[in-house]
Amino acid sequence: MGLTVKRYQQYYKGIEVDNAEYLLHGKDGRIEAMNGDYQDIYYPKGELIIAKGNIGKNNIFRLSWKFIIVSLQPHNEQKVFVDAINGEIIRDIPLVWSFNTTGQAETLYSGIQKFTCDSYSGGYRLFESRNTTPGNTAIIHTKNCQNAWNTNGAIEFSNTSPTWAAGSWAAFSQSRAALDAHWRAEKVLDYWHTVHNRNSLDNAGLMIKNFVHYGIGWNNAGWWDNNKEITYGDGDGTTRNPFTALDMVAHEMGHGIFFSLQVLLLGILNQQR
Repeated sequence: MGLTVKRYQQYYKGIEVDNAEYLLHGKDGRIEAMNGDYQDIYYPKGELIIAKGNIGKNNIFRLSWKFIIVSLQPHNEQKVFVDAINGEIIRDIPLVWSFNTTGQAETLYSGIQKFTCDSYSGGYRLFESRNTTPGNTAIIHTKNCQNAWNTNGAIEFSNTSPTWAAGSWAAFSQSRAALDAHWRAEKVLDYWHTVHNRNSLDNAGLMIKNFVHYGIGWNNAGWWDNNKEITYGDGDGTTRNPFTALDMVAHEMGHGIFFSLQVLLLGILNQQR
């Protein structure tokens, strides 16, 4: 039909800026429409100091850069110390404190259930620190992929109330399936803890990263071992509903168990050679 679309990717000093693409739509040599995102690049200013680390074995004083890092979505503030010699993060101090909050979820498949969300500066979100084996915890974080085919631009599911139900959560009708993914992840972790005394999927407190609204009309769910994350499709809306039923969540988290055991087995075999 003679239509032309030109895509422009934003770069900063030769480095690609994620989710920053602008499109020109035209015909017969004329531009008819433009759309996309152009990002303002923000770099915080650092202060050179001598600081003691608190991450891993970095408990010694080092020449470091101190930064105050602030994000808008989700809202967070953190003080970060970076080794001035090798660029290693040696210490981080949260400036916005959050804590577990008992909530109530009107799930898509299992009715009303009690679950745990997180009280933070922006209200409440689907985030929690879950007890696993005695003395250990694992984070469960459920985010909104916004129908993108990657998880880089995922945002928080947020609410002004710990009651996630019709009438108290503005996104209820569109995002109800996220409550199933979050609550069911709790139940699956509890099973592995109670029955098998396992500290999350890798037995070392692995964070459970759920991404709901993955892709457009995706009739599937998936475990991605490279990033240790789970994606849930919304289904096509006709023959398939959102893929956050209990057997699906348990299945995908089971992949995490399988891959962690594979890594453990390979390590043992390499030691025996």
